[in-house]
Amino acid sequence: MKETAKTLKIFFWLDIVVSLLMVVLFECDILPQGGLADNKEAEFLISSVMIVLTLVAIPLALKLFKMKKVDEQLHVSDEWLRNANLKKWGVLRIGILGDTLVANTLFYYLFIRPSFFYLAILLLLAMAFIYPTVDRCERETDISEEEPMADDEGEIDGTSEGESESDDKIDSETDDHKN
Repeated sequence: MKETAKTLKIFFWLDIVVSLLMVVLFECDILPQGGLADNKEAEFLISSVMIVLTLVAIPLALKLFKMKKVDEQLHVSDEWLRNANLKKWGVLRIGILGDTLVANTLFYYLFIRPSFFYLAILLLLAMAFIYPTVDRCERETDISEEEPMADDEGEIDGTSEGESESDDKIDSETDDHKN
């Protein structure tokens, strides 16, 4: 699990570092800013597409692991397969947000339009919710989250339906008072 978390962290930080590198290159005038600022048609089209893409990418990435197909693959019994699936879906989730972040950062400097900057900030904030720690990786692939299976007599973990440990405690207390 540590290897998977390490790999996912590399992908997580890669998009952020690429975005920061672009900021440095454009701010130091190594790359020219506003190269497409005069093309209003392209600016409108790309701005519209990136707004929709960003607004779809954030909830999609945040809810990806709760989708039925993905959830089933993350909770298989084989540990190796579970880690491989976590790596596959984790890289996809990070890529959805990270690649959109890189694109918005690039378009901000090409068009000098603040809406791309605001979209990039939203994506950066959303990425904080998917940071791949070892604990998060274990929680997202934890097979003990599944409902306990009832046996043939309707018992779950040694107690039958309607019967619980608190009922046993109450019964023993009433027996003590009778004596």
